[in-house]
Amino acid sequence: MISVVGYNYCVDYKRVLVSVRVLSKHFSKVHYIYKKCEGKESVEERLKKELTNVVFVPITKTGRGPISRWRFDTAILDSLLEINDDIWYFHITPFLRPLLPFKVGKEKRKRVVLDSHELMPWQVFTPFVKWNKFLAMLRTTAWWPIYIKQMELVDHVIFVSHAVRLYVSSVYPEVFNKSSVISNMAYLGNLTDKDFSIKKKKKIVYVGADFRRTPLSWLVKLHDFLGYEFEYVSRHNNEEFDKYDWVKRRDFMPYEDMMRWLSRARWSIIAYDLPFYALKNYIYTVPNKLFDSLGAFTPVITREHFYELSHLVRRYGVGVVISADGKDLVEKVKNADEYYDEVIENIKRSRKMWVWNEYWEKKLLEAVIGK
Repeated sequence: MISVVGYNYCVDYKRVLVSVRVLSKHFSKVHYIYKKCEGKESVEERLKKELTNVVFVPITKTGRGPISRWRFDTAILDSLLEINDDIWYFHITPFLRPLLPFKVGKEKRKRVVLDSHELMPWQVFTPFVKWNKFLAMLRTTAWWPIYIKQMELVDHVIFVSHAVRLYVSSVYPEVFNKSSVISNMAYLGNLTDKDFSIKKKKKIVYVGADFRRTPLSWLVKLHDFLGYEFEYVSRHNNEEFDKYDWVKRRDFMPYEDMMRWLSRARWSIIAYDLPFYALKNYIYTVPNKLFDSLGAFTPVITREHFYELSHLVRRYGVGVVISADGKDLVEKVKNADEYYDEVIENIKRSRKMWVWNEYWEKKLLEAVIGK
């Protein structure tokens, strides 16, 4: 049997939940350990009815600060030891005692798998270093030895992109032969291709908090010169954007509804400025938004400073890559509009790259069980 540790994620966090769904098809029982979040009770109940061979193990995190985090991390490890499954599959790891669960797992002769959602030396403790470049640099320097030691202790590492795998391997070469790449593909669930709109509205959309770092002047140009409207998904209004009548905010919606909404847009934009505190993480990883957009048959506009993301868009011809300064934005989108049908065909031809399917399920299973 297997324990999947979502660590600090809520029960329905996409990448973690997809792994639980997939593994529940191949294991008689899956223990799912995750952070209990307010407002998710109905989601938990629905998932319990759907995934009948999954045992849900919510861990409550009370308060904030290092003492609360310490207790939370301890409760997760205690649950793992009590359950005593043969495989421990970690999505991210504790920040305060980042090596302990791996050492314990090795001592107990468990198979330990680390799913590295991010390039962790460039991502951990972001709330504490995002205001200071010096602290961010110290954080990254200090975390590399820890990250490498984690990879030494585990049996297998799953990276989210080939660029991250190669970059980490340049620092710790031994990880290459004990790792694999499984990206953040769209999970369609009950959706079929018929659920996606073939009629595209002349709008550009964005999903996620990082839209605030998308240069507003670029969107103004796309509206003024090409007539595009803009929609974004966020829990909060943004006065800078919302003063324009061609900008519309949407509240967060269930995943399947979001995918249908995405499919009605002509373009999805992933072109925000890169934050210094997580620079290489953004450069080398590939966000969910790419796979969700292409899973909904909506091409992507991105910037060349997203190294891996722009590489995929160019390789498969599924969108537009503009310069880092955005001076060619209007020209490139206008040109792409002229061969838009060809871009859609490219998305269809490369579809297995963007959505979960049997190929990716097999890769995940092999990474977890060691075949």
